[in-house]
Amino acid sequence: MARHDRIKLSIDSRLSDVRLVGASVRSIGLAAGFDDRDAGMLQLALEEALTNVIRHGYQERPGHPVEVEVNLRPDRMTFVVTHQGEGMRSWPPKTDQPPDPTQEGGRGIFLINAIMDSVRYSAKDGRTCITLIKRRAAK
Repeated sequence: MARHDRIKLSIDSRLSDVRLVGASVRSIGLAAGFDDRDAGMLQLALEEALTNVIRHGYQERPGHPVEVEVNLRPDRMTFVVTHQGEGMRSWPPKTDQPPDPTQEGGRGIFLINAIMDSVRYSAKDGRTCITLIKRRAAK
């Protein structure tokens, strides 16, 4: 693998498309040298981020683009999720407490933060970007 590889994926704002990107990212993670467990965790974090974009940013309305850029470097894997839906009202959200186990949903951001080494959020010119970084374990 080159010192820096970039892959771009684009889906429509449909929840049914989320698993396609998740499975692709899992395969990319395995090919990039992440073990099976970590590749599965990358898949989970990205699927949670995409689900939040579609549910909250686009209110589950299809017909809107959601873009994922995957950047591979020798020491890390970075995902940049970009959309034009509604952004978050505040960042960072309060995630220091585990989600209520009796509630359905509400675990996405908590899981993403628990899995990834870094999570950043930015909004500019009508576009929202969520950047997720996972460092590769030293061998």
